[in-house]
Amino acid sequence: TTGSPDCPTVGSAGHWAGLCKPCDFFHRNRCTNEASCKFCHLCGPDEGKRRKKQKQALVKVGRERRAGGPVSQGLCTRREGCFP
Repeated sequence: TTGSPDCPTVGSAGHWAGLCKPCDFFHRNRCTNEASCKFCHLCGPDEGKRRKKQKQALVKVGRERRAGGPVSQGLCTRREGCFP
């Protein structure tokens, strides 16, 4: 139920499955939407930053893979790349 400690906001519903988006305002005490907030209030204060760094790393790996990075550098023995 929304508004409970297990699910304080509408956006917190997917938290336990990793499907939520962190509320950037909650940990700064600036979220005014309370239980109707579309973002998660259960995520930690640095979760948004952590996810952004993780996404940037995945984009970098994808870019290197398309450019032939690991394959052309001899770090991968498979012709089609290092990832399945």
